[in-house]
Amino acid sequence: MSTAKMTKIALTKAEKEYKAALQR
Repeated sequence: MSTAKMTKIALTKAEKEYKAALQR
């Protein structure tokens, strides 16, 4: 797996967690 793909996956996960935290 390429570094760019891993970075994108990590950013997507972080964004989902961030949005979930805002809704609390």
